[in-house]
Amino acid sequence: MQRTWRRELLLFGTALLILVLLGLAGAVRKPMIPQTPHASVVVNGDIIIAEIVDTPALRTLGLSGRSGLLENTGMLFLFPDARQYIFWMKDMRFPIDIVWIRGTRVVAITERVAVPPSGTTDEELRRYMPPEDVDRVLEIGAGMANALGIVPGQTVEILLP
Repeated sequence: MQRTWRRELLLFGTALLILVLLGLAGAVRKPMIPQTPHASVVVNGDIIIAEIVDTPALRTLGLSGRSGLLENTGMLFLFPDARQYIFWMKDMRFPIDIVWIRGTRVVAITERVAVPPSGTTDEELRRYMPPEDVDRVLEIGAGMANALGIVPGQTVEILLP
């Protein structure tokens, strides 16, 4: 009974937060929240509103070209199967933390991934991959993983629309 009440409260709070963030996106020039589906990623009682990217085209684009993320927001990459997916920082303008997830378990965290130097070619870009297979990847602002207390082995709750 208590879990149901807690979940309903969490969903209500998440919906309210999304409405507030969408309202702020209209008032703030950049960074903006695109009008794509969002998930709520709950970790240690904190909620991250994450834009869902689940197609090859969206995954390739990722956060490239954006000026940043709003506080407690991110991008959630959803993959059809668990593998060691490779990420890079092509056309990135701000550093991020990469949280590697399989199911609901944090596999690893790559913290404070830096923006590549100007003029770096695609071939020269550093590649990042998890130590084991994952089916979800959460990108958040640099330092957020530590600030939220995200650690490998931890369980996260992902509420999809």
